[in-house]
Amino acid sequence: MTEGYCPDSKDDQLDELMCEYVDGTMDAAVRAAFEELLDANPELADQAHCLCRTRELLSAYGCRHSPHDIEAEIRCRVAMELSREQQLQTALTDRLSGVAVVTSVACVLMLIGVMAGMSVFMEPSVDGEQLALEEPVLPGGELASPVDAHGAIASGSLPLDRISASTVPPLVAPVNALPVISTSSSITPRRDGSPGFGMARSPSRSGLLQVAARD
Repeated sequence: MTEGYCPDSKDDQLDELMCEYVDGTMDAAVRAAFEELLDANPELADQAHCLCRTRELLSAYGCRHSPHDIEAEIRCRVAMELSREQQLQTALTDRLSGVAVVTSVACVLMLIGVMAGMSVFMEPSVDGEQLALEEPVLPGGELASPVDAHGAIASGSLPLDRISASTVPPLVAPVNALPVISTSSSITPRRDGSPGFGMARSPSRSGLLQVAARD
């Protein structure tokens, strides 16, 4: 638009003629006279040319009016986008919560396994020196095992006066409750005269002690 264009012109008749010329509603005789005026006035001709060009552009593209339901469509699209974002957030939260539960369970199981392994490896081990210290040692070369003492008494190699109370552990049953040691497996006839044979009586522990004392 040229510098001679003045939209605030006070000439209302000239503006009306310009509008008729641009719209194409001007009579042919008046149009010819108005074109002669434009040829004599270059500034006015530039103004008319700019207005005609603007009208052509507006006619080419037209006036685009928004449809009446554009507001409802915009609201529907916004609601769909918000719902989609909410669904994505919910799915992400559920997945993260599942991963957190699995991780917690794995950590607890690993902790239990580590504690169980430490308890197994930290159990006190009994070595040979500790067993030697805990084993009772009797003075004078006395036998610490009741089984060895019984065998020595039966063979006569251990005197009765060397038997001490320490050779019998507190958990061993009394002498009269111990099983009878059988020295013979010979079969003898029954005393009642009935047919058949019976096992010969074995000497009791007191008898063995008396035999050992005699020797």
